Amino acid sequence: MSQRVIYLVPRQSALAFIVLKLACLPLVAAESLPERIDALVQPYLDNEIVVGLTIGVVHEDEQGVFGYGRMTMDGDRAPDGDTVYEIGSVSKIFTGLLLADAITQENAELDQAAGALLPPGMTMPHHEQRGHESRAITLLDLATHVSGLPSLPDNMAMENPHNPYADFSIDELHGFLNGYQLTRAPGDQTEYSNLGMGLLGNLLAYHGESDYETLLRKRVTTPLKMSSTSVALDQDQQPRLAAPHLGDGQATSNWDLPALVGAGGIRSTANDMLRLAQANLSPPENDLGKAIELAWQIHQPPITPDGFAMGLDGSSLAMATHAGTTARQVVTTA
Repeated sequence: MSQRVIYLVPRQSALAFIVLKLACLPLVAAESLPERIDALVQPYLDNEIVVGLTIGVVHEDEQGVFGYGRMTMDGDRAPDGDTVYEIGSVSKIFTGLLLADAITQENAELDQAAGALLPPGMTMPHHEQRGHESRAITLLDLATHVSGLPSLPDNMAMENPHNPYADFSIDELHGFLNGYQLTRAPGDQTEYSNLGMGLLGNLLAYHGESDYETLLRKRVTTPLKMSSTSVALDQDQQPRLAAPHLGDGQATSNWDLPALVGAGGIRSTANDMLRLAQANLSPPENDLGKAIELAWQIHQPPITPDGFAMGLDGSSLAMATHAGTTARQVVTTA
């Protein structure tokens, strides 16, 4: 099994959390780990890059969570392992895992035409060259960002810059798909596509006669005991949600992705993400473990000499990395 590491680091965010395996850090004695973490975090606090920070560490059979700063600019409560954060595009790991689960359950196939899972009345975009239609977009194409679909649909207005996906509806997504024509054939080029991964999440939910959150809970978060990982927040989670800030420290709004939730709409905690990290480092001996193993396999070889191989969540398997961001939180898995 290849080395698997999950870590989350702040980039544009003013409040973020980190989950990492100790292998990411210079080797230190176990008793000096807190001091080492303190030294890594302090520049972020001193330079006001973040308001608060939660770090989770996996080291062999041990794990720990460290909280720094505060949850709001004007408060004094420190974030901890149960603080809820937006995980942005790390949501794609879950969507890729749901695809792997559908494959291992023999409910879908990687080379299956994605259009076969669309609701009635919808069509999948295609590419024509010299009067000939290219092959259909597959589920694997969507997961590995080679579908030919753009990063975002061109009918997405983004009227609210502080919550840009919130007003984009399922009906608008369907309208885009029915009217769009690919500019290149599937498999020809890699283009990171929130649209493609969000669509994949919708297709898996529809195919499973469910919604995305219910499918996620049933197949992934409940088996892994990730009770604070969800799309919608309940009364217990809401008070624990990290207040969102822009890079300059100004308060802003959380993001909602109702039509593309599988691309970036999940919220989670450091404690829950440690459970995900442990499951990826040592997959359980059950159906979910089989799905994790499948998701980590190389499914898309490099297309260009400087490209990289990808797993089912579109992550690079050269270093097994995936980054995700909203306006205020960045997640990287490796």
